[in-house]
Amino acid sequence: MTATRVHRALRTEDLLACVLSQLDVADGCKQRLVSVCTVWRDAWRRCCKDKYRAMRLHVGDLDHCDYAVTSPNGVIVSDYGHSRLVEYSSHGSERAVYCQKFRDPNALICCGDGTAWVACARDSSNCWRLVRVKLGRCHPDGPLWPNDGWQSPSDDSRVLQLIVLRESHLDFPRGLALSDDNKLLVLNVGTKSSPAERNRVGQVDVFDAATGAALYSFGQATSSDGLRDPRGMAVSGDLCFVCDTWNQLVKIFNWRTRELVKIIGSRAVGPPWADNPGPGEEYAYWNIDYNYTDARKSVAPGEFCEPFDVAFRDGKLYVSEYGGRRIQILKLSDDIRGPVECLQIIPSPDGGTERGRCKLTGLCLDANNRLWCTGRSAVEEYPEGTFPTCLHIYTPFGY
Repeated sequence: MTATRVHRALRTEDLLACVLSQLDVADGCKQRLVSVCTVWRDAWRRCCKDKYRAMRLHVGDLDHCDYAVTSPNGVIVSDYGHSRLVEYSSHGSERAVYCQKFRDPNALICCGDGTAWVACARDSSNCWRLVRVKLGRCHPDGPLWPNDGWQSPSDDSRVLQLIVLRESHLDFPRGLALSDDNKLLVLNVGTKSSPAERNRVGQVDVFDAATGAALYSFGQATSSDGLRDPRGMAVSGDLCFVCDTWNQLVKIFNWRTRELVKIIGSRAVGPPWADNPGPGEEYAYWNIDYNYTDARKSVAPGEFCEPFDVAFRDGKLYVSEYGGRRIQILKLSDDIRGPVECLQIIPSPDGGTERGRCKLTGLCLDANNRLWCTGRSAVEEYPEGTFPTCLHIYTPFGY
């Protein structure tokens, strides 16, 4: 229908603003608003500026895959349950499988030179290891590697560097990031037996990626204000963005000065903590009851329900939520410290209310500005001990 055949009352700015504000990107595309007339088409395009639409959903056959990172050729995920790394092209096609039979791949970050840092299984002394591996194909029928007694890069030609997370650091790496000057940032969580670690406190440890030397840490918890079981992290320049998952917050640090720059999320009072738990207080509240009550959990824009992973580019913050089952895209002020504007909320494509299903986890932006997110598959039944996972890919509107 041409503009001359659409009544002028239907082309007024007030009416268009009212109609378009009620629709998200997916609804507008389904309703084919652009076909009404050129005025509606142009208004819809202005409304969708800086927003994302689904490009491909439910990509891949993965198991317990919670991490996705940008690679030179697309995106690589750690397929924990299948003991491998999988690379996808920018269009979502499986491109290559690397490091088959890798023991428990977890958090990872690509170095851009055909190698990647990967957090892998504990060694014989119960310490998690960070290894820099060559992104090559391995024999799919070989033994799991690195083995429990493996202590040095010389033990395996596929591994170039090794960092063992010993007692000076917390022991469970949940996120990795590389700075422009080759510093390796490791988001660590305590899971051992000390009182503080039983509450899964978190901190960020900074290493020299060239030598593996530990430099310093920040974000340590000495009270309820510290990081609690943080799950994801991103670095941009001097800023480090951390998902403080069970405080329902995103915290922004200057990782060079160790300063806490900004906190995003609800500032309501959370459940009480046992900073020195005694008998019967070994676990944090979310481990006791997954349906725990926390006044800070929120579905309001700019607040969170179990934020899991984060990405940052061009002043925009992208946050996936495990409990909230959504992705938020937030606009930060130029100096970071100012007000936050919510640009878009992308719901999990599967919805879902049952524990563990349809929840969103790892997040990254590829070189084409496409947004990738891992999520638990919406399947009715699956073998015990497995967590079917897939990828969802979103592209900027207009691509």
